[in-house]
Amino acid sequence: MKNLVFGIIATVVFGFVGNAQSLADISKDKDLVKYLQAEYAFLKKCNNPELVKRIGADGVVEQSELSSFYKAYNTNENDYHTYISSQRILMNVLETRYSLSTFPVTDLIDVLTPPLSEIYNPVIGTELKNCMGRYLAELAGHAAAALIAHQGCVALHVTAWGGFACHAAVVVIQGTADYISLLDFEECMEEK
Repeated sequence: MKNLVFGIIATVVFGFVGNAQSLADISKDKDLVKYLQAEYAFLKKCNNPELVKRIGADGVVEQSELSSFYKAYNTNENDYHTYISSQRILMNVLETRYSLSTFPVTDLIDVLTPPLSEIYNPVIGTELKNCMGRYLAELAGHAAAALIAHQGCVALHVTAWGGFACHAAVVVIQGTADYISLLDFEECMEEK
């Protein structure tokens, strides 16, 4: 379900066709790693996953829900806007360098999963045979799909509210998917 939601978001935001250049170099790109590390650091700030799940229930973050969003991620409007602006600059650099919007989402998820797994847990890395490995792979898949969805939000920055709300919706959906994966991970560990 959570992967389907991200697939739908990314597919709606972009109609990917073709691929202008190889994705082989992107997984080692320092700007990509910086972008992903910042995204992970922001997601880790969540102090109320149940609130995030409620905010994201309909897949949209309304203006009236932003104060709850800021509270759940232990941030405020100014800091969040600074974070999104920094991420947008990195995203624009990556789009210029790799034309990310020309690649199918599945290709990006496949290429980004190993470096994302390294960011999420350098000790385990891409080992996918146990509960933790599966959990990390799911988190990496969510992050890859969110990367694509955030790229789509950049187009909405003509109106500040639309762009920031779009980014907030992506963060909420990613946070919710991550939380569900955590619950699945805990269930997997109980079965062992």
